[in-house]
Amino acid sequence: MEAAIQNEKTELFTYGATTGNEELKTLFQKLLEDQIFTKKEQIMITSGTQQDLHILALIMLTRKESILIEQPTYHQVINLIERLQLDYVTCCRGLDKIDLQELEKTIKIKRPSYVYLMPRLHNPLGTTMNEQEKKLLLELAEKFDFYMIEDDYLGDFEGDNSYKTLYEMDNDQRVIYLKSFSKIMFPGQRLGITVVPEKLIEPFRSFKEIIDIHTNSLSQVIMQTFMESGLYAHHKDKIVSKHQQKTEILRHA
Repeated sequence: MEAAIQNEKTELFTYGATTGNEELKTLFQKLLEDQIFTKKEQIMITSGTQQDLHILALIMLTRKESILIEQPTYHQVINLIERLQLDYVTCCRGLDKIDLQELEKTIKIKRPSYVYLMPRLHNPLGTTMNEQEKKLLLELAEKFDFYMIEDDYLGDFEGDNSYKTLYEMDNDQRVIYLKSFSKIMFPGQRLGITVVPEKLIEPFRSFKEIIDIHTNSLSQVIMQTFMESGLYAHHKDKIVSKHQQKTEILRHA
C-alpha cells in the first residue's frame, strides 16, 4: 500500500476517470487476453460484480427492458431485480444442463433484452456449460436479438485450459463479460471488470458516473502496483493451487 501511495500521489488527490485508471485498464487488457480480446475502451473498472449488475439493471429500467435469469441463480441478482421492480422471467437450469428448449420458448414469448448466466462453475450448482450449449445460446442471442451477461466470477479457478468463455466465442458483440477479484484477492477490495459491447459503453459510463463518479482510486493503484511488481501473478497461482488441492480432497472424500 505504501508503494502504491508513493507512486500515485497525484491520482489519489484528484477525481479519476469514471471508466477506470488507464494504466490499470492496460494491465487488465493484458490479463484478459488469453480468453477476452477487447479494446481498452470497452473495459470498465467497477466496484465489483454487484455494481456491474446494478448499472446494467438501471440501463434496462430506463429503457423499459426485461431480463431472463436462470433458476436457481445468484441470490443478489434476484434481490436487485425485485428491489428495482425490473421486469424478469426465469428458465430452469438443472444439475446436468440448462433446458435450451424451454429457454428458446420463453425467449420467443417474453422477448427479454438480456439473459443473465453463469456458464462456468455456476452458483449454487457448481456446474459448467459445455461448448455446444454455449454455441446454441449465442445462436439464440443472434436470432432473438438480446445481450447475454456472462458472470465469470470463478473463472480463475477453472482447471480446464481448453474452456472457452461465451465472450471468446461471440462474433457479434452479444456478450457482456463480468470478472470479479473477490476470490483471488479479497472481497473488501471492491474491484471488478465489466467488458461491454461498444453500443453500451456510453450508457454504462453515464450510470457509473452518477452512482459513484469512479471506483475507489486507492484500490485501483494498489492493484496496479501489485500487478506491475509481478506479485499478483504469483499470488494468483498460489491461491488457485490451494483451491485445486482442496477440491481434490473433497472429490475423494
